[in-house]
Amino acid sequence: MNIQRITVKRIWAKFKWGILAVLWAASFLLGYWGFERYAFANQFDQSSTEILYRTLQLISMNSGAVDGVNNWMLEGARFALPGLTAITALEALATIFREQTVWLRLWRKKGHIVVCGLGRKGRFLVDDLLASGYQVVVIEQQVTPVIVEEYQRRGAIILEGDATDPEMLENARINRAKTLICLLGDDSQNLQVAFLAAHLIRREPQDKLTCLVHFVSRDLMEVVRASEQSLAAESNVVWEVFNTYDRAAQQLIQEDSILADESNSKPMSFLVCGLGGFGKGLIRQMAYTLYRRKFTGKVNMIVLDQEADARLAELRAHCPKVDTIFQFQPVNIDLSCNSDLRSQLTTLLKRKKLEEVFICLGNPVLSVQVFLVIRQILSNKDIPIRTRIEQGSGMTYLLENHQDGHFFDIYQQTCTHELVIGGTHELVARQLREYYLKGLDTADAKRQLATPWEKIEEDEKQANRAQASRIYRILSENGYQVSPLIDWDAADREFDHQDVELMGKMEHQLWCDWKRDQGWQHGEVQDSGQKTNPDLIPWEDLLPEEREKNRHFIRCLPELLAEIGLQIDN
Repeated sequence: MNIQRITVKRIWAKFKWGILAVLWAASFLLGYWGFERYAFANQFDQSSTEILYRTLQLISMNSGAVDGVNNWMLEGARFALPGLTAITALEALATIFREQTVWLRLWRKKGHIVVCGLGRKGRFLVDDLLASGYQVVVIEQQVTPVIVEEYQRRGAIILEGDATDPEMLENARINRAKTLICLLGDDSQNLQVAFLAAHLIRREPQDKLTCLVHFVSRDLMEVVRASEQSLAAESNVVWEVFNTYDRAAQQLIQEDSILADESNSKPMSFLVCGLGGFGKGLIRQMAYTLYRRKFTGKVNMIVLDQEADARLAELRAHCPKVDTIFQFQPVNIDLSCNSDLRSQLTTLLKRKKLEEVFICLGNPVLSVQVFLVIRQILSNKDIPIRTRIEQGSGMTYLLENHQDGHFFDIYQQTCTHELVIGGTHELVARQLREYYLKGLDTADAKRQLATPWEKIEEDEKQANRAQASRIYRILSENGYQVSPLIDWDAADREFDHQDVELMGKMEHQLWCDWKRDQGWQHGEVQDSGQKTNPDLIPWEDLLPEEREKNRHFIRCLPELLAEIGLQIDN
C-alpha cells in the first residue's frame, strides 16, 4: 500500500500539469456538450457562443443552476470544473510560494544539521535524523519533486544545488548550524565543502561547527585525520573523518563466528566477490583479526573481481601485512557473466574447501545474481554466503525465500545518527559496554550482550558515552592521543606503573563527578529509592580491590581501542 502511494505521488509530481490539462479539456467538453443537449431537450434556442459562455461560467459556479431536464454530462461538468479550478489554484500557489516558505523556515533555523548529498548513505542518515527529531537541511544537486515533498512533509528542508558553491552553504545557514555532514559521492568535493564551511563561518571560538567528512580513499582520510587537530586550531571547526566501508567491515567481522573461534587452527579458505572499497576493508579486518588470534600458517583467500590483480596490488601497497596472513588467489572475471562464474567456481572448489563466502558488490542487482549462482553451486554444502544488499533497493523481495542467506546492508548498519554524529566516540561507547559485559562472564551478562545497542535503555547508553568521554580526556591530559590503527601490535602496548596509577585515579575522580551530576550521593544502598553509592569517596579511601579495578581498566585501554580500529600514541 505504501509503495502504491509513493508511485502515485511520483506520477503526480512529474505529470500533474499534463494531467490537469487533459482533465480541463475533458471537463470543458462535457460542459459544452451538456449545455448543448440541455438546450435541445428543453427546446431552448441558444447559439454556440452562448453555450460556450455558459460553459465558461461553470468555472466560477455562476451557470450551474438550471431548470428543466438535465443530463449526466452537464451534471458532471458542474462539479468537475469548479473542483479543477480549486486544485489548479492550490498547485499554482504552492509552486509560487514554496521557495518563499523555504527561505522563511531557513531564516529561523539555528543549531540544525546540514547534510550534503542525498545518495544511499545520505538517505539512510537523513531518515534516521528525522526519526530522532533533529532539524535537517539537505543540499542535493539533483532531486525529484516527490522526494522534496516527502522530506519537507517530515520536517526537512531540501535545497537543490551544488554544495561546493559558497552561496548554497550560506543559504543553508551554515553559520548557525551545529553540524555539517559531507556525504557527496566524490572525496575531493567532500573536502572542498568542509574547507568552504570553515572559511565561511563566523562565530565565537567556544561555539564550534562539527564537520563530519566521509572519504572512500583511505590515503586521503589518514592525511586529513593526521591534520585534524591543527585544522581545528586554525578555525572554528571540529573535524572528524569516517569511512562507512571500514566501519561495516569491523562490525561484520566482529560478529563472524568462524573468525572468532580461536580454537580453530585448521587450514581455511575464503572467497570474496568484489574488491571495491568494502571488499578491501573486509579483507584488512579479516587479516587483523587472524593476526591478533596468532593464527599459524597461511589462509587461502580467493578474490573474484573484474580487476582483481590491480585492486589487490592497491590493497597490498596500503596494507602490506595482509600477505603475512593470506595466500591470495586473484581471479580476473566479469561477475555478471553467469557461465564464467560457474566455470571458475567449479574449478576452484575441486581444489579447495571454502569456509565462507563474502559478496561485497555495490550493485544490488549484481549482488543478487552472484548470490543465486553461488548458492546453486554450493547447494549441497553448508557454507555461509554473506551478501551485501541495500534494503531499499527492491532486490530484497527476491531473497525472501532464501532463509539460509546472510544478508547485510552496510548503510543501514553505519549511517545512523548515533554513529555518524557520535563518530569514534560512539564506537568507543559501544565497545565499552561489550567489554564490560564480557568481563562479567555471567548468564545475565551474556543475555544483555545479545541485546543490540540500538535497543538498550538510553540511560545505559549515556553511561557508556560518559565513560568514553573520560577516556579521551584522561589520555589527552596524560600526554597520549587516539589515532587510526596502523600498528597491528598496538593492542599489546603497556603503560608504565606511574601512568597507570595517575590515570586510574583520574578515572575514579571523573566518574565521581559524573555520578554526582546525575544526582548520586555517597552512602550504602538503601530501599528508599535514593541514589547512593559507597564508592563516591576519594581515591585514597577506596578499597584496594576497587582501586585495582580502575588500574585494570586503564591497562586494557590499548586492547579495547584496537578492537574498533584505534591506537594510543604518545
